Amino acid sequence: FASQADVSRAADVARLAEEAGRAFDGRVDILVNLAGGMVARRTIEEIDEAFFDQVMDLNLKSAFLVTKAVKPMMGQGGAIVNVSSLAGRDGGGPGVCADAAPATRR
Repeated sequence: FASQADVSRAADVARLAEEAGRAFDGRVDILVNLAGGMVARRTIEEIDEAFFDQVMDLNLKSAFLVTKAVKPMMGQGGAIVNVSSLAGRDGGGPGVCADAAPATRR
């Protein structure tokens, strides 16, 4: 089963979940949320609200939307794995403050 979707958009996620449900007889045993990225390197001064929202939609909202859509198909013992950026651990270097929790400036 393969499908393409913008997982930061609720309508795409609903379609993806519906297709997955059909492909797997209504049951999903494991979900891996792996979509994400820094989008672009920008300093805090260069980040506007639209860019910040784009990064949050890709890195956070997508995991929420997909988990919410797939959870009803998961039975007892199902697993959800959320993969995050290494930038959250080491700062990610210059220009990734919107993607990294402990933002650094060098």
